[in-house]
Amino acid sequence: MGEVADAWYASTDAVHMLVYSLPAGGWFGSTDDVRTVFDADQLYYVLDGTLALANPATGEVRVVETGEAAHVGPGTWTHGVVVGDAPLRVLELVAPGLESEQAVSYTRAQPPLGHPTYVRGNELRRRWPMARRDDNASATIVHLRESDLLWRLDGAERVLVGTWISTDRSAVDTVRLRPGQRMDVATLRKETCVFVLDGPVGVLAEGEQPRLELHARDGLHLPAGCTHRFHGVSGAEARFLRLTAA
Repeated sequence: MGEVADAWYASTDAVHMLVYSLPAGGWFGSTDDVRTVFDADQLYYVLDGTLALANPATGEVRVVETGEAAHVGPGTWTHGVVVGDAPLRVLELVAPGLESEQAVSYTRAQPPLGHPTYVRGNELRRRWPMARRDDNASATIVHLRESDLLWRLDGAERVLVGTWISTDRSAVDTVRLRPGQRMDVATLRKETCVFVLDGPVGVLAEGEQPRLELHARDGLHLPAGCTHRFHGVSGAEARFLRLTAA
């Protein structure tokens, strides 16, 4: 399967947040015993390096650069290869979680992959680039750049929030906070995970206490029912990704 170093930040029945790392020349795949296919929404956000993410059942390959992402829906196989001479670090946000009895049973029940393919069929390759629309319509891996986000101005202080994905299973947003800017106080209906890209980010939970300060590459898990707010606490813009179970 290749060798992948996983750093788990949070893993529950509702959400799963981890960062995985591969060296230059590294790759990950699957076997009949360990199958990389899940009944979940997954967002792969590349923190460092370049990832060639493939669906070995269809031959799709999407090249995802630093600061870009790929959305993989339920029932989609994934393999990955590090592109170039730099190591790779990827933030993986998943909902529902991967370790519940239901999730594990789903993966084990899937038929073996068989022989993988990394080449799309001739129906596309013989009509390229005219077939780009057909490629997008049949995609099981959706390559996303920041320009693809659905942006909004959120709350009383008009915080800039961009949506990467929003489905009946999960939502993943980028939140950008100016120095001193505050989000509205909110009470969560579902579990939420946060990963800080650029910090620090201040967090006030349950009113005014306790106060947390998160820095770049810090993570946070917030349980359902938690009342909180985020705010910028330094002289530079803060950015974080937020996964919320639907």
